[in-house]
Amino acid sequence: MRKIQFLLAIWMFAIVTCGAMPAYAQAQVQTQVPTKAQTKAAEKAGKARAKALKKEGWMTDSAEPLEIIIMHHLLKTDNYGGTGEEYVGNAQAVKNITLGGRMARSDARTQYADMNKAIVKGRINDSSKSISDEQAEAFVATYETMVMQEFDGDLRQSYTIYRPMKDGKYEVRVYFWLDADRASQARIKALQHAAAEAKLSQEVADSMSKFIKDGFKKETPAN
Repeated sequence: MRKIQFLLAIWMFAIVTCGAMPAYAQAQVQTQVPTKAQTKAAEKAGKARAKALKKEGWMTDSAEPLEIIIMHHLLKTDNYGGTGEEYVGNAQAVKNITLGGRMARSDARTQYADMNKAIVKGRINDSSKSISDEQAEAFVATYETMVMQEFDGDLRQSYTIYRPMKDGKYEVRVYFWLDADRASQARIKALQHAAAEAKLSQEVADSMSKFIKDGFKKETPAN
């Protein structure tokens, strides 16, 4: 009986998700069906994560069990057959869950911006002999602006948890996912535009492209 309920939950999730997402996202969901092994692994991880969160006092207002919510989220990430990168935003001491959700999204945005900026600046330092300070500043500013514009449009909220504090306020945590392929394309597009704006030579631009790609491979945190 439990197995039937579990399969029904997967089926309903697919219907709701495809109906709520844009066309390009629907195509991704339809073509990336998780294997039985991935689904089983996500179910096991979901139960373990939910158990740990509940023990720490976290809860959700969703009618769906937390372990199922987490399993659905994990199946979107690249560790379980999806193409998503997981990002987690936090908000402390907020008056209500809605405000906490907005602040958590802002926190996730800040984390992503800082990660991009750190990687780009690190790669620029490696090419410092070929790039002037003015070019470096122009490149970083343009690159960050374009990448964050794409991030704001592509970041998808997955689920929200919260726990009450002794003073009546709340701690809120929101889990998001970002399609890794789309994020990579956005970084490449931003890189090309930023290189042109900063008037970098083609040789330096190509070198920067390799540095940034290598940087994300090495430094992007695992889900």
